[in-house]
Amino acid sequence: VEAVRENIKLKNQRRQTITNLNMAPYEEILERWGRSLRKLLMVSSEKTQKARSRNLFDKCADDSRRSESTTSVESTDSVPPAPGNGILKKTDSINAQTKNVLRM
Repeated sequence: VEAVRENIKLKNQRRQTITNLNMAPYEEILERWGRSLRKLLMVSSEKTQKARSRNLFDKCADDSRRSESTTSVESTDSVPPAPGNGILKKTDSINAQTKNVLRM
């Protein structure tokens, strides 16, 4: 009984293959298009990812440049050290920062 079922199964598979042979060239074309489309999508997604990371890097670099420029402006506005030992006390530096903020 098993042998008969297996023979019927094989016979049906052959019949299906013969039926589908007419569509084989079109199926090949569709598969080629699918592969080329996948390649294009992968390339474009890689380019997009690189562009995103580049934009993030540029934004981060711009932010760091801005912070450097603001610190350099603050350093020119800072009060020079008091004469004497040449070291500002913590309260003196806080007072100087407060004066700078009030000037703005």
